[in-house]
Amino acid sequence: MKTLPLSLLFIACAALSACAEDGPAEAAPSAGDAFEGSASSGIAFGELTARPAVVVREIHVAGSVSSSIAPGFDLDGRVSNATDREACGKKDFTSPDGTTGIDNQLGAVWASVYDLAGVPVEGLIKAAVNDGKLAFVVEFDGLDDPWNDDDVTLRLFRGYNDKPIMGTTGVMQAGQTFEVRPDAPVVVAENAKIVDGRLRLSTEEYHLDLELLAEAFAINVVDMTFELQLQEDGTWNGYLGCGVSVAEISEIARTYAESESRIIIPLLPNIADLRPGPDNKCTYVSAVLELKGIEAFIAR
Repeated sequence: MKTLPLSLLFIACAALSACAEDGPAEAAPSAGDAFEGSASSGIAFGELTARPAVVVREIHVAGSVSSSIAPGFDLDGRVSNATDREACGKKDFTSPDGTTGIDNQLGAVWASVYDLAGVPVEGLIKAAVNDGKLAFVVEFDGLDDPWNDDDVTLRLFRGYNDKPIMGTTGVMQAGQTFEVRPDAPVVVAENAKIVDGRLRLSTEEYHLDLELLAEAFAINVVDMTFELQLQEDGTWNGYLGCGVSVAEISEIARTYAESESRIIIPLLPNIADLRPGPDNKCTYVSAVLELKGIEAFIAR
């Protein structure tokens, strides 16, 4: 990856108030101050502009709360029960706030496979995030108020930063600058609304290239919904729900986790609940990731 230009480094330093990696972490700005004055047009530095954004700094698989309650979204627009053929007989969950039709079949079994697969998976995800290789970024264009805005353009994409600055708690500090990965797809929501600090984007298909342990592989997800909720301290919490391919995950497990694949591969077809094929067997498994984000800048 290329080195950040000097102008971008200056933006990051200005936002952090310090550029020493070993120095103490600055307190995050309040939600009201995070984007004040730079929201609509960004901050210009020569030919570059730094726009306000949110970068996800923590990603965890979201398990079910109980046999009937789980976080997530209604990805297929159905409230399914055990007789629904379109969901291959997988009963939907209800979210903690009472929303029905929640698709999160991976979360239903996550606790039972966590000791085998969860610890290494979450460790690899954390390393990729902290190395700047897995940075989900939401860019704001035309934002007037991060709490309530009835006309803002949101862009979700993969960003990158050669070496994000870590805080003392082992996660990225707020206010850093990221660039756009030119090879990554962009999800755009024009004329979007932010209501009470909540934003949402969705897309039917999304291609994700990952690099873990010096190995590169691709995952194609479907029915993706991405939602973040602004907190009083200026951070953002939310979820990403999507369908992951049984065939692709099986191949990745077979290639990179041979011992774990003996349990994972037979499990996936039994929990698949999205997009049934010609044989009436579902080809995708619904999954939900818990996200924690911080304010950042995207340079263009």
